[in-house]
This record gives sequence, C-alpha cells and structure tokens, in this order.
Amino acid sequence: MVTALFAVDDIDVAEAFYERLLGREPDVRMGEDFIEWEVVPGFWLQLREGLTAGHAGPVRFAVPDIEAARAFLEESFGLEAQAAVRVDATLSTCDFNDPFGNPLGFLQVHET
Repeated sequence: MVTALFAVDDIDVAEAFYERLLGREPDVRMGEDFIEWEVVPGFWLQLREGLTAGHAGPVRFAVPDIEAARAFLEESFGLEAQAAVRVDATLSTCDFNDPFGNPLGFLQVHET
C-alpha cells in the first residue's frame, strides 16, 4: 500500500474539490479532520486539516488525454497546470497545485 498525505486548511473545501476532481465521495472519514480515497487499489490519497503543507507530491493522476485534463482543470476549478512535457516516447506529464498548495499532476501514457 502507498499513501500520500496532504495538509489542507479547510477539510470541507478540500473534500468538495477532491470529490469533484475524483468524481466520488471519500472512501474513509476519521473524525472531523481526516478523509481519504483509494485512488487505485493500494494507493490512498489522505487529507488532514491542520498539518503543515509539503508532506507529499506531486501525486500524478493518469488521464487518457493530458490536454483535455488541463482544460478541465482550468474550466472547472480556475486552476492552471504547467504545460505538458513529453518525458519520453511513452509518457507526458504536467503539474499543478491544489487550492492549498499541495503538488499534483496529470500523466498520459502514449501508445507506442
């Protein structure tokens, strides 16, 4: 299992952001200041209110079309992702921050 713990200033605002980004409610709630999603089997994204930022990242989410994902991010949230970078023949990435400054990103695997 792998986890990534992010600090957030407001758990309710964070929950709304990540519910919309991931398309579903959290898998786990513990107390009033901690929520988490199992993004893929064995990988848990955890959010806790009241921690210092900079605990993890960037956590990158695989998408089928990185440019469409960048457009979704800007249109839906008003956030800008960096320009997509072609890492090699099979992979592109772009990074952005959530509203709390935690590093996130998208990655696209290209067919060879």
